[in-house]
Amino acid sequence: MRFFGEFNRNLRQLDLFKIFSFLLVLVNLFLTVTVININSDVKTIITPPYITSEFENVGDKFSFSYYEQIGTHLSNGLLTISPSTVDKTFDSIQGYFSSDPDETKAIKDYLIKETDRIKKDNIYQAFYYMKTLPNHQHNSFTVEGLLKTMTGNVMIEERKTQVVFYYRVNNKKIVIKSFEVIK
Repeated sequence: MRFFGEFNRNLRQLDLFKIFSFLLVLVNLFLTVTVININSDVKTIITPPYITSEFENVGDKFSFSYYEQIGTHLSNGLLTISPSTVDKTFDSIQGYFSSDPDETKAIKDYLIKETDRIKKDNIYQAFYYMKTLPNHQHNSFTVEGLLKTMTGNVMIEERKTQVVFYYRVNNKKIVIKSFEVIK
């Protein structure tokens, strides 16, 4: 009888050990899932070619200065051009545009048309940035500035210009789907 009493006590201890081990596994699983969820919003810094102010993004939210930096760079790339630099300038901003075939076709058509116009008419343009207006509801931001257009030494026009960039966030990076130049 004494053997069975000790055997039952050992079985109870074994059951307690199993329960304790199972609880530790559950706690470990809970902590692992919690840590993974907390670390899902990682601060990522994406830099444009030149930086004039500090900016950051967390998840799919970008600071205002990020829109300023990207907007200034892209609008200068699209509008500050000359016949000798138009090809290199457009190539330098291609990485910011979408790789979706439908969106790419519209962007490339605009760039080809603009390249032909600049080279044919020997036009020099300079874009002077003034301000950026983000529109988070429509996933767009507008860059405003002054556009001076010249041919040779003769100024053709000077007017206020807006460039509206429509974007989507892809891997915590803004990808331009399309843009519209409003002169």
